[in-house]
Amino acid sequence: MTDQLMSALFLLALLLYLVPATFQLGERSVWFQRGAVLTLGIAIAIALAQSIIWFVP
Repeated sequence: MTDQLMSALFLLALLLYLVPATFQLGERSVWFQRGAVLTLGIAIAIALAQSIIWFVP
């Protein structure tokens, strides 16, 4: 389940980066970039938590 969640989060982050460049949204692209950074931050936090759970018995 975590693998699918991580894949979905990275795909969402990629889409948030590509949508403003594709449609040339101008000033609104800042919000898309912030959303992408937040999404990547959440994915990294989940990955770190899973790593800690896996290494610590």
